[in-house]
Amino acid sequence: MVTYRTHSIEFKRQVVQEFPSGETLHGLARRYELARNLIRIWVQKYESGSFDEDVAAADTMQTYEARIAALERLVGRQALEIEFQKGGSEKRTTSEKRDYIRDHRPRGVSIAEGCRLMGIARSTYYDQPETAVDDTALVESMGEISDSFEAYGSRRMQAALRQRGIVVNHKKV
Repeated sequence: MVTYRTHSIEFKRQVVQEFPSGETLHGLARRYELARNLIRIWVQKYESGSFDEDVAAADTMQTYEARIAALERLVGRQALEIEFQKGGSEKRTTSEKRDYIRDHRPRGVSIAEGCRLMGIARSTYYDQPETAVDDTALVESMGEISDSFEAYGSRRMQAALRQRGIVVNHKKV
């Protein structure tokens, strides 16, 4: 496949402005490694004023390309959000949604965006629900200690629990 060189408008102007100042076509073509006929075409365009139209066209082309790039980024982000939302749509409870955001959130989606997509408040995401503590093991240990040592009070009971590796508040004992 043949690749063609493209030259900026500034470069073309520079080459064309050197031509009337006494530089020959052959010298310009040799210095810039261009074809003489190409320089002739550029000189004709410069003299007719169509370089200004090329500048305007290049500017509009650049703005269109920037707009297209922005739209492509937006489409990619929306596709990412849709994919994220599809996976979390079957989650019913807020704890399931919170876990889904924490575990499956893509790199391009912030926590706030993930919460918005799942329909939960950001404070709900950060708020850890109070979990009910299962005290059956603690009650069994306290029962064993009280069976062995009936005269233990709450302080001695807490010390005995701590020796067994169970750290518990004095109010719970």
